[in-house]
Amino acid sequence: MKAAMPPELAGPGSDLELGRARQLALIGVKSIHSAIFAVIATSILYLFVAGLTGRGTRWTGPAARLALA
Repeated sequence: MKAAMPPELAGPGSDLELGRARQLALIGVKSIHSAIFAVIATSILYLFVAGLTGRGTRWTGPAARLALA
C-alpha cells in the first residue's frame, strides 16, 4: 500500500517511488559528480602542499588547470 501524498506536493508525473531506471540514473550522476569533486579537491590539496614546500613537479600545471576549470 502506497502512502498518500499531500495534493499540494503532487505534480504532473510525481510518484513517491522512483522507477528503477531513474534510481540507477541518479546514483550514476551522483557517483560521477562525487568522483569529479574528489579529483578537483585532491588537485587543490596538491597545489597547497606544493606551494607550502616550494616544490612544483610536472603535475603542478595539470593540477592548477583542473582546480581553475
